[in-house]
Amino acid sequence: MNALNKKGAIEITATAIVVLIIAIVVLGSMIYFIKQFFGETTGLIQEQLESVKQNLRKTITDARVSVAFDFGEELKLERGKEKTVFLAMKNNYGGKKGKVCYRVGVKCERAFSPDNKCPSSPSQNDVYVGGYNFNSGTKTFVTPANRWFTSILPDWNVKNNEIDIEPARIQMTRGTPDTYLMELVVKVAPESSGDRMNCEDAKNSEFEEYDSKSFRILLT
Repeated sequence: MNALNKKGAIEITATAIVVLIIAIVVLGSMIYFIKQFFGETTGLIQEQLESVKQNLRKTITDARVSVAFDFGEELKLERGKEKTVFLAMKNNYGGKKGKVCYRVGVKCERAFSPDNKCPSSPSQNDVYVGGYNFNSGTKTFVTPANRWFTSILPDWNVKNNEIDIEPARIQMTRGTPDTYLMELVVKVAPESSGDRMNCEDAKNSEFEEYDSKSFRILLT
């Protein structure tokens, strides 16, 4: 009887060991698959981002412009859904040392439909919807109620003759489906502020015009 019990115990132990080995092999295979999958996905995303940045650099260089979006002239946007875009800016102050400070604001000029206005609070045209509100003379950002660009770098410190590229996120939670005429407004720190490097203390009214870019948002 004792011999049978010992034999049964040995068989159970052997079975448990086999099951444990199989479980370890399966777990290891799953971990390897997950690492491979996410590694490939991350690599693909990085390749796509690098491709976007290369295209933006080429656009700025070939077109000899100072600012550019990755979507070109028109952005298609579905109401309520957030979208990430990329903005590139070049410092064209040749011969200047160090960095130059720029401020960015995005303005909705008007809707294409004559009976429609830019969705803001209250609805109006010629209203800033991202970054700085240059309609205000002080250092003022766009209020949350009017903020379509939920994330955009407002202050840029760009090195001499170099191109910086940063992501921006846009989301329109309200508004009538329409095409909206937009303008990206870029201003530069006054030359008196230490070779145009002061981003901290100057008022919006002290910043000088640098460049602008018109584009359209097609809201559906």
